[in-house]
Amino acid sequence: MRLTSFLTESRFQNNARRDSLKGFWRDLYCTHHGVVILSAFYEHVPRYRLENRPPTEAPGTVQLEFRPDQPQDMLAACVWSRWSRPGQPDLVSFAIITEDPPPEIAAVGHDRCICPIQPEDLDAWLRPSRQEVDAQDAILDRRVRPYYTHAVVPPAGRTS
Repeated sequence: MRLTSFLTESRFQNNARRDSLKGFWRDLYCTHHGVVILSAFYEHVPRYRLENRPPTEAPGTVQLEFRPDQPQDMLAACVWSRWSRPGQPDLVSFAIITEDPPPEIAAVGHDRCICPIQPEDLDAWLRPSRQEVDAQDAILDRRVRPYYTHAVVPPAGRTS
């Protein structure tokens, strides 16, 4: 499936934690791989974690934008699926593979990070094989590891 049509048709996005790829995601891992091209990603974090203080008030969240400190497009690894039911439109969904965050993301209160693959691994990632699980794991091990900067995204309707 072409990436453009996949993203256009996709109606649901989720996160697939890397440590669950061979468990919960086993039917898709090494069979249905894709990538999403990103220059940034966004996550909600509890305000108290961002401010590095104990949760002493009602929990509120802040949306953060994470970008590599050297601007670049990232090939975020994902798994995808299509569900069909007679008389209903197909449901195409994908889950971006995430893993434990690098220190700079953990320091601002988030517990995971996307897993961007190296451009030279793109063809092998998009042609997975159940017989080559170790090769797919190695692609994720060789992921791109930029240093991420962050910025608070202003609430909708408000500018800073």
